[in-house]
Amino acid sequence: MFDYDVFLSYSTKDTATVQELAERLHKEGLRVWDQAPTPSPEVHEVESALRRSRALVLVMSANVSDTEWADWERNAALFRDPADKQCRFLPLLLQDCDIPETLRRYDYIDWRNQDNAAYRELVEACLPISLEAQPAMPDLPPPATLDWRQGGHVGAVRSLALHPDGKRLVSGSGDKTLKLWDIASGQCLRTFEGHTERVYSVCVHPDGERMVSGSYDNTLKLWDIASGQCLRTFEGHTGEVFSVCVHPDGERMVSGSEDNTLKLWDIASGQCLRTFEGHTGTVWSVCVHPDGERMVSGSGDKTLKLWDIASGQCLRTFEGHTGEVYSVCVHPDGERMVSGSEDNTLKLWDIASGQCLRPKFRPNRPLFVV
Repeated sequence: MFDYDVFLSYSTKDTATVQELAERLHKEGLRVWDQAPTPSPEVHEVESALRRSRALVLVMSANVSDTEWADWERNAALFRDPADKQCRFLPLLLQDCDIPETLRRYDYIDWRNQDNAAYRELVEACLPISLEAQPAMPDLPPPATLDWRQGGHVGAVRSLALHPDGKRLVSGSGDKTLKLWDIASGQCLRTFEGHTERVYSVCVHPDGERMVSGSYDNTLKLWDIASGQCLRTFEGHTGEVFSVCVHPDGERMVSGSEDNTLKLWDIASGQCLRTFEGHTGTVWSVCVHPDGERMVSGSGDKTLKLWDIASGQCLRTFEGHTGEVYSVCVHPDGERMVSGSEDNTLKLWDIASGQCLRPKFRPNRPLFVV
């Protein structure tokens, strides 16, 4: 379908930098067409190559002339076909510049530092999507309508956690209870009572036999799922507990609170092992890194922080959101994470560098969970 994987469009003054990038893309096995600008370009040749390319990469810099910007806007209009899911339109920011309004609305890949994370993002975006390689969808039964109200909550549901068996889930509610649900039938299997205020967070233990909840009553509770019994109450926070995450080792857990701190707990003894201080606003969300040595928190101070669990040291602060950060989730590869904010955006971050890789996911509503 395409003769080229990548169509590079750039200013003559950026030739050396772009040619180096083109060589790297060639080595990745990508077929690259270089639109090296000339004083008298053959328009029909350019348009022909453009139509035969999978990804249009506009290398944006202060060297781009007004005429070139105008040509790029025209090419973008030719290339953008919403019906063609195979095509990619990829602005690449080489250096700060005045981007025309018609192009400014598109997300760009930040190539100003030419780091490896941005390069991998570009390569992945240029790779072909193999429709033939996608497995056929299995025949699925028609969706069932479940009456979750039967035995259900009488307050807002603040948190959900899927059980490791994939057949059950747990919910935490403003009615001060947690409930265990059968996913297939929608039946409430058990109600857990004990908190004296709203339940904001719940996390199922990796063993599948226990779970932990965090509440507006400033406590966390450890529950036996089979019996519904509260095994232990964890006290120490001086504010509401909005987030809880069990460590992969199953022996510890981390909580985030309205008191601006995170706490590391020993599950067996109930002892607080360490308090992490540094945020200047409520800690809304916490996620332990897959390596078990670090964790990430999102806060009302509009930042995220990366922490070393053993020492309690803040390793990095991630800034960029303009509203409170309500949710954070680390990618399974351990190299990236996603945050959701009151500013109506999600952001994709490179953990090692602290760089925001994708700054413009905009669902148009504050994001409480990602």
